Amino acid sequence: MDGSNNTETRTKNDAETRRLVFPKGAMRKLRMLLLFLLALWFAVFVAGRNVMESMSRRRSSHLLKEYRASPTKELCEKLAKLLDTQKVETELGNEILKELVTPILKTRSAYSIGKPVNFSVTRRFDLRFRRMKMLIEEYVEFDDDFYGGTGSGGNQSQILHYHPLPDKPGDYKAQIRYRYELMPGPQTTVGSNRRGQTKFDEAVYQCEFIIPVELKVVPKEQAEFVELVSGPDLDAKMKAAFATQPCNETGGYSTPSGRRSSTVEAHIVYKDCPADAAFQISFRFENGEVKTSPSSRRFRKGSSGQIDSYLTELAIEQTGTHRGMLVLTPDSECAYIDPDIQSIWAGNLEFPMSITVTRKE
Repeated sequence: MDGSNNTETRTKNDAETRRLVFPKGAMRKLRMLLLFLLALWFAVFVAGRNVMESMSRRRSSHLLKEYRASPTKELCEKLAKLLDTQKVETELGNEILKELVTPILKTRSAYSIGKPVNFSVTRRFDLRFRRMKMLIEEYVEFDDDFYGGTGSGGNQSQILHYHPLPDKPGDYKAQIRYRYELMPGPQTTVGSNRRGQTKFDEAVYQCEFIIPVELKVVPKEQAEFVELVSGPDLDAKMKAAFATQPCNETGGYSTPSGRRSSTVEAHIVYKDCPADAAFQISFRFENGEVKTSPSSRRFRKGSSGQIDSYLTELAIEQTGTHRGMLVLTPDSECAYIDPDIQSIWAGNLEFPMSITVTRKE
């Protein structure tokens, strides 16, 4: 009997313990509490994310506003990085893309009848993406509904031509249409000169816009021209900016009597060009004979680089070693092609040069 009583007592105690620990409805209340805490955590998480996204959006918008007010390369790189890493929503990203790629249009105040009518478009800064590929579609529409691709492939700067060449004075209009698309992929640029022929179906950011162009063609005496400028200080600076640099450049070309190969002993290099310049390149032989390249070169103020490829343009036919002077003379016609150039240096540059010409089988 005692054993039975003990068992009954333990059973009652266990039941009472269970009732004390888990009273009726406790599990339901516990589940409700857990659900409430989970919902609260989720609400806090969402609110926090929204706050972070809002702050990020405000920072991105502020960067864009800063860039619009005062464009700098540093701000351009920061905005491009936002696109490259997809850190901005689509609408704002489209705005940023448009702001970064919209070029500055430059025209002359008045063009001379009979001369090419050129205008230029230049992006403020070069754009580079590491994780995006970019489609660029650009073409020019003229008064007569003719259109042509620019062929630039998204170059930072380019010179475009009005077509056809105006045959009488007057006001002429054109417009440049652009479409840009960015999508994830290997860094590359796809240029298209056909309207709507190329498209990225998975574009993350995109924009389209039109640059209107107004051009005035007048009689020669009323047209803008390129001024020739010089002075002791500028002359000294230009001569110091250009120099020869030893090299062993070889170029091949055709002549009436067969193929030739030319080797030159030096490049012409230039650094921080003090003024805009345009030169025609000639080689003056020791006997006074002059051979002139059919192509001229333009040099923008502040630019650096080297002058090459003139060997094939000079196309000297007579074999042997020729000594003389490489002569650079101002070419205002070449400068006129670029509407950004208002004046060029009026001086000449001469460099002793030796060119060796051999037959090329």
